[in-house]
Parts: sequence; C-alpha cells; structure tokens
Amino acid sequence: MTVLTVPRTYLSGMMRHSVRQPGEMLWVPTGQHASAERMEWLAREAIPLPAQRDQPGLLAWGAASPDAWSARAIPEHADGWICLGMDGLAGRIWGAVRVGSQQVPLQEVRLVGSGMYRIGGPTLDRPAFGSVPPHPEQAAFWFERWSRTMGALGRQAWRRLTRLQVAIVGLGRTGSAVAVTLARLGVRRVLLVDPDTVERHNLGEMDGVDEQD
Repeated sequence: MTVLTVPRTYLSGMMRHSVRQPGEMLWVPTGQHASAERMEWLAREAIPLPAQRDQPGLLAWGAASPDAWSARAIPEHADGWICLGMDGLAGRIWGAVRVGSQQVPLQEVRLVGSGMYRIGGPTLDRPAFGSVPPHPEQAAFWFERWSRTMGALGRQAWRRLTRLQVAIVGLGRTGSAVAVTLARLGVRRVLLVDPDTVERHNLGEMDGVDEQD
C-alpha cells in the first residue's frame, strides 16, 4: 500500500494556495518510511517550487478538470505528485508515487490532527470519501468552510447537528427557507416532501426556485 501522511494544517495551506493561484505548483518536502505492508511518505509544509530540489518531495497543485492531472508523469526530480480537486471536484485528492522504477497510484491519504481521518483510493468514478457525502470535518476545505458556524454553535453541537436526518413537509415560504438554512449549517441528509407544483406566484416566496421550475 502507498500512503501519504500529511498534517491537516499543511493540507489546508495547500488548498488555500490552490484557490488563490490555480495551477501553480508547490513543492512538498517528504520523509519516507517503508515496511512490509506499505510505503509511506510523510509530508512537511509545502513551499513554492524551488529552482534546486535537494531533498525528496512531491509536486502538488489544484485543478478543477481531470485533464489537468490524468496524463501526469512523475518528473525525474520528484518522488511523486498530488492533485487537489477544486470547484466540482472539491474534496477529492489524486496522486502517484515512484516505487522503484514504477509509477503507482497513491492509495491512501492520512490527515494528522483531530479525528485522524483517512482518505482511501480516490478516483474520478469514486469520490475520495466514498459514496456517502463526507462529514464536513473530513476535508480541510469543508472544515474551513464551516469554521464560523462551529465557533457560534460549539464544535460538539455542530457535529450532532450535521449528523441529523431531517424531513421537511411543505416547501413554501417557511419550509424552503428552513431547508436552505439547514444546508448552510452543514446538515447533509434532508428529505423534502411537497406534492404541489411550483406556480408563478410561488417564485416570490420560495427559496431555490426560478422561472424554469
């Protein structure tokens, strides 16, 4: 198994840089640990791509299109690469590492920090966090997105809230507003029930509908 272990704060820094400077590569210095079961790369804090790379490391960048990473080969001066998904691919990570003379996919990413989460076997067909929507704390991107809400509610209360399964019957003025508010708070499972059809007079009072509905 090939594993990348990275502190959550370092991954957050890489994601922020990818948003500010799309496509600009970073250099992630690494240490390496090998055992009979796995090859593990231990990531340090990413730095701007240096002209001279005197220590082992990985190339890292963000991309919103699979074309930006699918054909990547590992350069001679690097031990591998990682690509951080952006926009519609947010929350996914792809990578490849050099094992001997071969380039093999990165099979697992371990986030060091609260929760010690693992991201396994990401591909385009399978999200990095599996088929069930990830808990927002499982990705540094989502963790930052709801940091203000966690600060207002308290972390434990917010975690319980996001794990609720909520059904809303009636999606008029109040129901649609409640649905949008829950989504903005991070609630992941909301069942919406309303047998009525959207008419023009509903557009002024309902959230999430427009003329096309």
